[in-house]
Amino acid sequence: AHRLALDASVLDKTSVEDQLAALHVALAAKRQEAQEAERAVEAARASLAEVDARVQGREDTHASILEENRHAATTLASLQRARHQVVRELQDLELSMVHGGGMASLAMGGQGAWADASGVL
Repeated sequence: AHRLALDASVLDKTSVEDQLAALHVALAAKRQEAQEAERAVEAARASLAEVDARVQGREDTHASILEENRHAATTLASLQRARHQVVRELQDLELSMVHGGGMASLAMGGQGAWADASGVL
């Protein structure tokens, strides 16, 4: 009876050792899967960082373009104001030539308006 119990214990021990070995193999496989998953996560993080960098670059470019656009709009507005000022000055000059230089122009053989204009400038 002891012999049968001893044989049964040896068989149980062998079975447990076989199960333990199978668990070690399964554990090694799971560790390998975990390492592969970690590498995939790192690759995804690197890819995300590259995308973030490109997005930031595009945002910076967009902001720069907006700033240039604002500067161009300001410059355009300044040029338009200057153009309007020149048009007003030209109209004033024409009026002064018509009203103030008309008679002088006739008396000076047609050059009175030029003389008045040169005096205004």
